[in-house]
Amino acid sequence: MIKEEIVFYLKSNLGKFPFSELKAQLLSEGVSEEDIKDALKAAKRAQSRERFGRFLMVLGGLALFSSVVFIFLRPTRQRLGNPITSPVFLSPFAYTLHIPNGYEAVVDQRTKRRETVFFCQKGTDPSTFLDQSLYGQLGIVRLKTLPNPFPNDISAFQKLSQIVISRAKTNRSPFQVKPLEVSNMPGLEIDFSPPASKILTYILGSKNLYIFLTGPSNPNGPVIIGSLREI
Repeated sequence: MIKEEIVFYLKSNLGKFPFSELKAQLLSEGVSEEDIKDALKAAKRAQSRERFGRFLMVLGGLALFSSVVFIFLRPTRQRLGNPITSPVFLSPFAYTLHIPNGYEAVVDQRTKRRETVFFCQKGTDPSTFLDQSLYGQLGIVRLKTLPNPFPNDISAFQKLSQIVISRAKTNRSPFQVKPLEVSNMPGLEIDFSPPASKILTYILGSKNLYIFLTGPSNPNGPVIIGSLREI
């Protein structure tokens, strides 16, 4: 009969100490060789089940986040607020951005748990916000912000990078990846070549995930992105 207390002892200490030491300790306490052998098999089976369970949880979490980002990046109908023309954009999501001279910020008021903001030259027709192929030509920068999906996770940026690069590969356009840092926040820039011809920039802050979209010929894109600050 497998003794559960021995299984628990081995499962808790395998990997921390050599099995020879654990076995010697059990033998000194009067546990038989046969009981140790049976408990060892049971402990290894239990560890395998736990590892597989953790793997499924991580895989499920990554799949869910990837789906959320995919939905979040799709073009959506907008209900736009009045243009903001002050030099600084102050968001209720606790971040600020610099609005370049001659530019304005237009907020999509349809969303509440996330935020979509369009930075564009003053007087830009809002209907162009739906056509990403015009972003480079018209100097449009779209920012989508959502709460940090990996709070208090030391491997958060690594997980984000895996998801971002995996999704970029489904775009069927060549792309280049460049790591960057904005205000001590890690980021990743994905520069797509034709036919996609766009630049996606992901910045992972302690509070939010920031996803910028612009065209390759927009000189104000790096200016706006580089001014990001969490407050």
